[in-house]
Amino acid sequence: MTLKNIQFDNNKNFKGIIMNHKISDMDPTEIRVAMLRANPKVTQSGMARDVGIRPQIVNRVIDGITTSDRVRKHIAKTLDIDIKRIWPSIYLYGGGPRKPGRPRGSKNVHKG
Repeated sequence: MTLKNIQFDNNKNFKGIIMNHKISDMDPTEIRVAMLRANPKVTQSGMARDVGIRPQIVNRVIDGITTSDRVRKHIAKTLDIDIKRIWPSIYLYGGGPRKPGRPRGSKNVHKG
C-alpha cells in the first residue's frame, strides 16, 4: 500500500482510520533520503554524538540490524517525522518497542 491513500495532520501524525491495510516500515534508503531533505548537514555521526553512541549503531538501527528505542526516537525527532510513520510495524501495530530485561519464564534461581 502506498502512502498516497493516507492523510497526516500538521504534526505528521496519522489521521483517520486505516482498515485492512498495513503500512510497511520506511526502507533504510527512504530514511537516509529523509535525512538529506530534513537538513543536508544532519549526519548519522552527528546523531550518534547527540545520543552518545558510536555512529555504527545509528547505521545498524536504520538498516534494521539493531534495535534501540532511544536511537529510533532521536532519528524521528531529528527528521521531524512521527516515529509511527518511520516504523509502523513496531510503534503503530506492535504496541511499542520490546521491553528490556529477561524474557518471561527465565528465572535465575540459585539452588544451594
